[in-house]
Amino acid sequence: MSKSNHFFGQPIFSQMINLIDSSIVSNASANCNSDRYCKRFTTFQHLITMLYGVVSGCNSLRELSAGIVSYGSKISHCKFDYTPRRSTISDANKRRSYLVFEDIYNSLVKKFLPELSDSHNQLLIDKKVYAIDSTTIKLFQPIFNCVGRNANSGKRKGGLKSHQKLDMQAGIPVKVYHSHATEHDSMFIHHKDVMKPNEVALMDKAYNNYKLFDRWNKSDIYFVTRLKNNAQEELIEEFELKPATPDNILRDAKIALTYKNDNGQEVKVELRLVSFYHEEKNKAYYFLTNLFDLEAEQIANLYKKRWQIETLFKK
Repeated sequence: MSKSNHFFGQPIFSQMINLIDSSIVSNASANCNSDRYCKRFTTFQHLITMLYGVVSGCNSLRELSAGIVSYGSKISHCKFDYTPRRSTISDANKRRSYLVFEDIYNSLVKKFLPELSDSHNQLLIDKKVYAIDSTTIKLFQPIFNCVGRNANSGKRKGGLKSHQKLDMQAGIPVKVYHSHATEHDSMFIHHKDVMKPNEVALMDKAYNNYKLFDRWNKSDIYFVTRLKNNAQEELIEEFELKPATPDNILRDAKIALTYKNDNGQEVKVELRLVSFYHEEKNKAYYFLTNLFDLEAEQIANLYKKRWQIETLFKK
């Protein structure tokens, strides 16, 4: 009989599960009341079941249940009390709120973040730097074709969108928000407490919102993004490039961009524009930021770090 391709190494999975403090799970369960009316398939059992599915690459509840069965007598080493049926897992997915797992994740991030920070990812800046981005999770099954609102084409865009705030030094998401696939990316950064004072957000130009940038200026929240192609900027001051500035830095200037406030009045927000030439792509990039205390080269290098979040989405 061929070996199960889901048996990826009991000790590795067991060691990973052992890192989860049981008190964190029990506290989250109590806060969310997630084990109410539950006899056997507790929050912890649900958690490790879904973690097994992710780590082993299961694509269905059938694969998930069969994979756990493949452990045989070794099941207890991985903290499974018993092998849950597909119907049990399905019912728990419907009944148990995702908020309990969000609570557990946030508590684990808080506990392990100091250990996850990588000295090789030092960004030489006295502020916490985060990448903001989103990815669409497609739902291919025909039954999900009706998910999402109608697009301009008249066709529905079935799927979910995962918005994430990635800690650039630790390389993990510290905030995650899911929406339907049609929600605009910029809605995420409007959520309460996504960005805090003295933090820097690295994001693409889809997140441009001059009204929000003005509010961030007043709240000591910083960002680096790209200028939109149709932006109409007003020059305030042209900064002189220092002799040591690399040749690929083409321009450094203070500009003003206009938006309308809630009363319909035009308001100007003052920002910094750094022009950078990418030799390999033979293309100029225009970076928009409210960081005025860094060298122009540092602004360009910070934005290039944003691609780290793309690597996360491909994993």
